[in-house]
Amino acid sequence: AGPRPFQRLADEHIGEFAQLAGAIGEMLARLETTADRLRTRERAFESLYQLAPSAMISLDVTGQIIEANRRAAELLMVRDEVSLVGRNILDLVMPEDRVVLRQTVDRLEVDHSPHGEIRMTAGDQIIHVSLDCAGVRDETGSIQSVRLSLRDISLSRKLQRDLEDKSRLLNLIIDHMSDGILLVDANGRIAACNRRLATLLHSQPQSLTGLPYDPEHLWDDLGLVEPALFLSRLQQIEGDLERPAQERFESRAGTFQFQGIPVQDTAGHPVGRLWVVQEITSQVQSQRLLNQQTQQLQAIRLLGQELAQVTDTDQFLLRAEQQLYDALGVEVVGLALRRAQGPKRSLQLLHRGSMSVSLDINRQIIETVECHLMPQILHQDDVMFWAEVPRSTPWGKVFHRAGLTCLAGAPLRGLNGPIGILWIARRGGEHIERQHIYLLEAMLPLLASRVEVSSLFDRLGASRLADPVTGLATEHQFHVDMLHRAMRPEPDWGIAMVRIEHHDMLLEVIGQSGFNDLMRQMSASICRVIRRNCTVARLDDATLAILTPDASEENLGRLAQRLRDAIGRIEAGLCDGHVWKLEVHIGTAQCPTDGTDPERLLALAISRLHASGHAMPAIANVSGS
Repeated sequence: AGPRPFQRLADEHIGEFAQLAGAIGEMLARLETTADRLRTRERAFESLYQLAPSAMISLDVTGQIIEANRRAAELLMVRDEVSLVGRNILDLVMPEDRVVLRQTVDRLEVDHSPHGEIRMTAGDQIIHVSLDCAGVRDETGSIQSVRLSLRDISLSRKLQRDLEDKSRLLNLIIDHMSDGILLVDANGRIAACNRRLATLLHSQPQSLTGLPYDPEHLWDDLGLVEPALFLSRLQQIEGDLERPAQERFESRAGTFQFQGIPVQDTAGHPVGRLWVVQEITSQVQSQRLLNQQTQQLQAIRLLGQELAQVTDTDQFLLRAEQQLYDALGVEVVGLALRRAQGPKRSLQLLHRGSMSVSLDINRQIIETVECHLMPQILHQDDVMFWAEVPRSTPWGKVFHRAGLTCLAGAPLRGLNGPIGILWIARRGGEHIERQHIYLLEAMLPLLASRVEVSSLFDRLGASRLADPVTGLATEHQFHVDMLHRAMRPEPDWGIAMVRIEHHDMLLEVIGQSGFNDLMRQMSASICRVIRRNCTVARLDDATLAILTPDASEENLGRLAQRLRDAIGRIEAGLCDGHVWKLEVHIGTAQCPTDGTDPERLLALAISRLHASGHAMPAIANVSGS
């Protein structure tokens, strides 16, 4: 029926039936979305298969063709790709090469992409084909079908025959090729080489021609990184007298691809080998750069996904910690955020992986980032980079003691200015590469935006935990702070409850607006009397609570007296010209003298508050006061 009828039923009814209908509707909607995505992927795969630049044929386990593309039909000279479906691939292969095809497919069990060469019939012609195999496996790893990529190499075969018959044409061709060409005859001597190859070997073509081919010494001038592996692989290539093979090798001069092509006469007898040496350094570097960029984009995407659901700054730091460390790939990642208010100047994250580091060293790094590094970076617009951290600066000495010698940092900027920094560091001997700087710069806008969003959530949360009239903590927040205080190891702390006497009568006389002003004055007076590490909360309209650490019973008594003196100086003006001198009840409880359970201490303080003396309001004439 689709999701809409169920969603309509959910809207029209109530109770469990509506919930069930709504759940079914949501499930069907998700199924439709998933089905659409699968259909889109199938269409994309079909288009990719059909538009592939090479001929593609898919086989089942029996060798029957189950799918082919247009280029396969063109290669095999049939009407269209549909006419290939249902035929056995062996019917299109020359009988003597069918075993080669079977062996190539069988190698899928040990090789993910085996390669081979066979001859196939194309209309009334026979063509040489290079094939690459790939297996399509199910979730258990079993091969369900085989995909063949075919490439017509008849032209290269013809070229090889021409090279065998016409040595003059061979010399002309190889001298004008950009790749290095070396031809070794059947007697193991260098029959010919071009200028490119001679240049790579720091020699002249005529000085190499006629010399015995000695692979152990001939290629020394290339400066191969792994000569033993190189010689072993060359011997394997030379051992195959039927088919060409190629291998890539790294050298001090760059990256080279060696292709060994066996040369045969018209009777099929081997008469030598043609070596093609191609320098692919730029291609390898381009591929590496592409891989780095792909990894960086992937890292940014993962970071964005990880931070998408962040709702506060603490959660932002926890979510960003591992993602930044994994993405940047350096030894240390630091994130420092400025704080506009509170006892701390910054909120920092320091990730050093699995390194075993003293907590004192990490604490020193955090302090020097806050005091020295962050102010320096925030004055810049771009990334700051120190290839060698200066030992002459105080912050440089701290980083050197931590074993960090290379440093880079960049400012995080929001709509209203700088909000923090992101920095990375590496150990001695390691370098911060260009890709690190690029990734650092790319992550800055994402991190800055998420920090601002987290700050907005923090302010929203703080507004919910504060009394709208006085700005003091709410009753819920007071209970949370009290429970946290009770779990700390310091045993001495206390609670003081302050309540305005006759507050109902006072509210009736001066009104709600006047009473709110009076509560703000009272809150300000209390905040001036207490220490900064105390918590003040408004529990109801006329009752304030004070949570004070490090408070003995004697200290609580002195605090109560200071509160009476400070609040006693507050007066409320009345409409008839008189004033109301504010007086309060105060009840206290101290841990551990009165117990250790926080809720019982709070109840005891409230009971003592109610048990304190009652007095009538003191009213005096303004002019006479």
